[in-house]
Amino acid sequence: MRSGLFILGNNDNRGAAGGEYQQTSVRLSLLGLACHAVSPCLSAEPVAITVGGYVFPPFVDVAADGSPAGLTLNVIEWLNASQSDYRFSFFLTSPARRFDDFESGHFDAMFFESPEWGWKNRQIPIDATEVFLLDYDIFVTRKLEGRTQSFFDDLGDKRVAGILGYHYAFTGFEHDPDKLESEHGMILVNDNRAAIQLVLAHRADMAIVARSYLDYYLGQTGGRGLGPFDVRYA
Repeated sequence: MRSGLFILGNNDNRGAAGGEYQQTSVRLSLLGLACHAVSPCLSAEPVAITVGGYVFPPFVDVAADGSPAGLTLNVIEWLNASQSDYRFSFFLTSPARRFDDFESGHFDAMFFESPEWGWKNRQIPIDATEVFLLDYDIFVTRKLEGRTQSFFDDLGDKRVAGILGYHYAFTGFEHDPDKLESEHGMILVNDNRAAIQLVLAHRADMAIVARSYLDYYLGQTGGRGLGPFDVRYA
């Protein structure tokens, strides 16, 4: 299960805060966290907080002009418009590089992230809010005559396309690319779209993608060539 945690970190005594995107009451929760982390809350100049993110539609995407877009950027825009004590900005990283970028002080927080995705294994000191959003990883395969949901029951003989730098429960949250390829038969690519395209090109038996991304993809393409998929915690 992918949980929509907001990661809070402290670099050079600055704080970071996250909150839910939907309800007005969350504003108090979010700003309360920020004030607690960055005390004092009242200051002449806004406290600068940099939010890191990597391409992971619909949370972070790249617009036609090459600029970052997506739900994370929408949240940042909403935060800046709804208060003046903090000024949030965005830093684009990658799944594999995000740990080093965080420890180097390039950003203070990540939205829609989980401590299970490599942070605990690396023993990086972080704080995390409660879960505000849940998402799920699902396996996707082509629609072929005679293929049923039992196709997903045994992954041992399947080539699974996944994302380089991601952590999956069915692999024990293994992050080493060589082990993922040799021990779990994974084909690693840079994004969810590339994983789905490997399936459509018959180069992978299935892809593991976030349910939120599949909804996004289906909205763009109408699901051409895709067939039954099963929802799994991964």
